Amino acid sequence: MSYCNPLQVAVLDSSLVDQLVHINRLGQNQRLEFAPDRHFKDRYAGSSTPHVIMWKEAGIDGELPPNPDPGMTFVKYLRLCIRWAGFPGMSTWADVPQDDLAMLTEGLLPF
Repeated sequence: MSYCNPLQVAVLDSSLVDQLVHINRLGQNQRLEFAPDRHFKDRYAGSSTPHVIMWKEAGIDGELPPNPDPGMTFVKYLRLCIRWAGFPGMSTWADVPQDDLAMLTEGLLPF
């Protein structure tokens, strides 16, 4: 499954929400730890720190680090993941299982 580069979502618990609200009240930058590829999701290749997006206001879409795609924002990445049924790594495959992809994305609304 790592070659599919699955989308992973962590729970936003009340403790983290409180921390983000406090940071916002102080006027400090918001910080989102984010792993843009399959290697960093498993802390593979010797990495122990995920990529980080920083932005001043919580409602503003943050730009991801230039790897893998310059200009890729968090929302654009989520759209890519949804288009590929949560497995954006399939976008680079020579032989995509179209029937499975169609079944998994049937009825999804664009955002």
